[in-house]
Amino acid sequence: MMEYKYQNGDGHSNQGLEFFEVVCNPNAYATAFDAKVLITMRSSEGLKVTTEGRLSNLKGDVDTFLDS
Repeated sequence: MMEYKYQNGDGHSNQGLEFFEVVCNPNAYATAFDAKVLITMRSSEGLKVTTEGRLSNLKGDVDTFLDS
């Protein structure tokens, strides 16, 4: 499990992304290509989004998002 939490330099939560978590257990699947990841994001305003996707597609999806 990996957890990432961002706070700005003065110790106060920023006005955007407050919490980001990625959870994956590839041992629970027949092959690593079948593995899925659970991604949770929470904004400082309290909006929480959780989604599930294939581990093999995660890198491509992140690259596409960063390029846009």
